[in-house]
Amino acid sequence: MEAVNTGGDRQELHERIRKHAMDAARRMKEEGTENDLLERIGKDPSFLKIKSKLKEISEPGKLVGRAPQQVEEFTSQVLEPLLKRYNHLIDKKLIPSLTV
Repeated sequence: MEAVNTGGDRQELHERIRKHAMDAARRMKEEGTENDLLERIGKDPSFLKIKSKLKEISEPGKLVGRAPQQVEEFTSQVLEPLLKRYNHLIDKKLIPSLTV
């Protein structure tokens, strides 16, 4: 999307990313190479305007959207009430524990 914001064609850029991703995945599977997807995109002339931002915009924390909040909401609104409601049925001996 960052490249689209700088004037790129969304469909064309998506296709270029898909091709780079497929090529990188193939090399990783067939040749055992490291994932070089960001390097490939950085060398692609279509992404020159955002090359300096690639590392920043591909940070995992920026790609998960609302997932962390959704997990918290599910845990507090659905899971915890169910565990509390059926606590008497849970066999505490079967719950694994960690001793360090």
